[in-house]
Amino acid sequence: MIEINFIDDIQKVNRKIGIDFSRLRDMTVPMKQSGVYMIGQNTRNFASESTPDGVKWKSLSKATIARRKKGKKKQLSDMILQDTGILKRSITMRKNIEVTKDSMVIEAHRKSGNVDIAKVHQLGSKNRKIPKREFLGFSMKNIDMINRIFIRWAERLLGAR
Repeated sequence: MIEINFIDDIQKVNRKIGIDFSRLRDMTVPMKQSGVYMIGQNTRNFASESTPDGVKWKSLSKATIARRKKGKKKQLSDMILQDTGILKRSITMRKNIEVTKDSMVIEAHRKSGNVDIAKVHQLGSKNRKIPKREFLGFSMKNIDMINRIFIRWAERLLGAR
């Protein structure tokens, strides 16, 4: 049987080059930075009315446009998914719950009764005839930026910069 103890090997490397890589275990700082970045990106998705990859959302139906023009209360915007702005403002990073040393969660909360409006718009609904309009997610550009956030953090922490 051959056994490799990675932890022991890393500790030997740490001592030899004088860098303590154990400081990289708690990634709370870059997790929070990445979360703040992604919330900003989701805000941009709403502004451009597009998916994280830049694909434009399906236009509003004629019935939706007509419904917004009449009714008791005036709609605040004719932009897609933004008639009141509640869905866009619901996108948050779970603070003090899910931002940990090794995880971060971005979520959208928008319910109407028992219906999760955020989920319906993100995934679409055939029975309600609501098209999929993905607003949460990661593009390759987002992933590249998050990689840069982690690299800069590690370089600062390890004194490589």
